[in-house]
Amino acid sequence: MILIVNYKMGNLGNVERAVKRYCDNVLVSENPLDLMNAKKIILPGVGAFGKAMRNLNEAGWIEPLNKAFDKNIPILGICLGLQLFFTESEESPQTRGLGWINDKIIRFKRAKKIPHIGWNNVKWSSVNLLNNNIPDDKYFYFVHSYYAPLREDYTSGITDYENERFTSVIKKDNLYATQFHPEKSHINGLKIIENFILKV
Repeated sequence: MILIVNYKMGNLGNVERAVKRYCDNVLVSENPLDLMNAKKIILPGVGAFGKAMRNLNEAGWIEPLNKAFDKNIPILGICLGLQLFFTESEESPQTRGLGWINDKIIRFKRAKKIPHIGWNNVKWSSVNLLNNNIPDDKYFYFVHSYYAPLREDYTSGITDYENERFTSVIKKDNLYATQFHPEKSHINGLKIIENFILKV
């Protein structure tokens, strides 16, 4: 069963429809107990880091998500979901993230137009099951003001926005994530979801 975490942060309909292209057993859940039966987990998200973590805490998701992470269940983060993998974010300095990746999410420093909205290319820095058979330098759809820095131990895809390079795809242990929205990125975005469902 593929579980999509519903913590009241963003429209989940597009993600659910994309996943159902490749798997019939999909559950969009507000109940953390459903994680016990999940073979893979998708953590989407649109909005602010602090509010997202408050919602996860108040709904009781944190402990079950940590247990799933410790059990090496594959987890895919999308947009804000990627950022929540981290210890902290400049967007909400007093809020601790899930802490699965010990690093800080930062805000664009040099870009004149924030948020970064629209299509941009992704260059692969490493090939893995998530980006397998997706050509290098293809375009995906972004909407964000904060990003993960470049790090060799987790960066799988790199994007440049107004001369500021950032991590746009993550692969670290059982964690997979995209800063862009694969469900809105046409054929190559759907291939990301297909790979996570069928290959990971």
